Amino acid sequence: MIKRLSSKYEKVSDNFFIRKKDSFQKVGGAKRVKIKGFEEFDFILHKVNKKSLKFWQISEGITGLKIPKMFKSPVKAIKHAESYLAEKGVEVTELRIIERVEEYSLSPRYKFKNK
Repeated sequence: MIKRLSSKYEKVSDNFFIRKKDSFQKVGGAKRVKIKGFEEFDFILHKVNKKSLKFWQISEGITGLKIPKMFKSPVKAIKHAESYLAEKGVEVTELRIIERVEEYSLSPRYKFKNK
């Protein structure tokens, strides 16, 4: 994990959670994925059900927030995440995670260090 993030948050669960409005939902069948250039971050690939359709999406593990857009293929979801994150950059992504934790809260997958 990126140094600034690892100094603030500690992983305490192997379960994955996504943010749903004002709470977190545990996601079964999700798996951690490495995104090119963002290997130190905690991104997960998971299924999303919309009515009778199934899609794939990437979410961030500390905040549970999703990268915009869903895809019918897990490969396409990962490719989209790679280009989306490359456009934002590592520093901006790291700062957004910190901001989102302050704004919303921390995923149950993590806890604050020294608290």
